[in-house]
Amino acid sequence: TSRNKYISVAAGSGTLSGTISYTGTHPSSSTVLVAVWNGTQADQQPLLVVNAAGSNPWTYSFSGLSNGTYAVLSILDVKGTDEPEPGFPISDPLQAVVSNGAGTANMALSDPVRNASISGTIYRSGAVAGPVIVALTIGKGAAITTFVTSGVAPWSYSFNNIYPWRFGYEIQAFKDKNSN
Repeated sequence: TSRNKYISVAAGSGTLSGTISYTGTHPSSSTVLVAVWNGTQADQQPLLVVNAAGSNPWTYSFSGLSNGTYAVLSILDVKGTDEPEPGFPISDPLQAVVSNGAGTANMALSDPVRNASISGTIYRSGAVAGPVIVALTIGKGAAITTFVTSGVAPWSYSFNNIYPWRFGYEIQAFKDKNSN
């Protein structure tokens, strides 16, 4: 089924379909989200997102596509929230071509490895009393992890041993007025 919150407008009569396999450590009873983008890059908001059907190996199908090149990607929704997170099994993005009204892209999910890091420096003029918190988040969600520093700016921070995340982390820094 399509997820209305992600749908742009698909204006063609073609289909893109395929299978998704997984041999990792998470339960294969989880839902698989499959997203398709116009063009060759899996970035920004996808054109369409569907749930794959069945169980491992899952099947999926997008309809209403025009002939052309698309990027397609799948993610195992381990928590069942319809919101992908770092650490969820993910496929490499594939380029798929819909030609003469049909296209196929078969994908394999794999468990990500915690081998990424993010570091930087925060600059601020003027003194700040008390701790400064640097939070690593995805989207508008809660902090995945935090780093606390104090003293005079500039402050350096580092988040190590995190999952690579193709959809981007956000760094937020703020003064902890309440010390909580």
